[in-house]
Formats: sequence, C-alpha cells, structure tokens
Amino acid sequence: MPRTIVEPRPEKTSVVEELTEKFEKSPSFFLTDFTGLTVEGATTLRKNLRAGNSSYRVAKNTLIHLAAQKAKLPSLEQYLAGPTGIAFAPEDPIAAAKVLADFIKKNERPRVRAFYLDGRLYTGAELAKIAALPGKKELLAKVVGSIQAPIANLIGTLDGVMRQFVLTIDALAKKKAE
Repeated sequence: MPRTIVEPRPEKTSVVEELTEKFEKSPSFFLTDFTGLTVEGATTLRKNLRAGNSSYRVAKNTLIHLAAQKAKLPSLEQYLAGPTGIAFAPEDPIAAAKVLADFIKKNERPRVRAFYLDGRLYTGAELAKIAALPGKKELLAKVVGSIQAPIANLIGTLDGVMRQFVLTIDALAKKKAE
C-alpha cells in the first residue's frame, strides 16, 4: 500500500531540501539499514567514506521519500523501512561501494538495501559485483598507461636508431682517422 506523505513540518523542511540537493548532486547513492551499527562504527564508516569524497547521512524514511520525489528519482518506498542511512557518492560510486563492502565484511553492518547507479536502482545483493569493478583512479591510470606505452616504445626505438647512427658515424670517423 503506497505511503501517504504530507508536507513536513517547517523544522524538517530544511532536511528535505538538504537531502534533495544531495540526491541531485550525487549520481549515485546507497540506502543502508544501519540497525546494530554502533556509534563508533558509524563514525568509522563516515570517515572512510569521506576519504573517498562520499558522505553518510541518517534521516527519517518519510523525509528521504519526499526528497527522492523532489529529485525525480524512481520510487525508493520499498527500501525505506526501519532505520535508514544514505551513502552519497557524488564523484566515484565504485570507491564508495568498495568502502561499504569492506566495512560490511569486517563489521557485518550496515546492510545495503539498494543503490542507485547510472540512472538505475539495484538491490543490495548486487553490491559485491559493483565493488569488484576498478575505481575511477584505477581506470584513469590504465588509460594513461595504455596511451603512454606506445609513445614510450616509439621514443625508445627512435633513441636506439639515433644511438646506432651516432656509433656508426663515430666508427667511420675513427677508421678515416687511421
């Protein structure tokens, strides 16, 4: 049965606006159930996510639902039950997925209910597949390496030809001098 949503009280409007802005600025986010996560664990998770330019926010489900509607996202209603935290990944969703997957391996919490990536909503069960992909920095390093390798080979080849040419000229000069 669809949730009946009424406009939030004025003091909650700022939270909805903040969440809407984060949804709009983050092409990717992860909805989590943080039940059983200690304060220390949540602090560590936030710190780890911040290192990858991501953030973690806990909010009421009704406010998350309203903000998602305002940001014109697909319905998140089926994933909004119980305590909900959102990991926003504005730059590199793979890095955030890796942080969450590693944290879950060590702590068994939080449980990822769903995540939004490239305009599509995925179930939390698919997190391991996403976390296994190379991150943005790794992909950029591979691209630079693949661009740099042929150039480096060409320079090495030209350097070898020039060195051989100089050695040949030097040998001819020595032979003429004798």
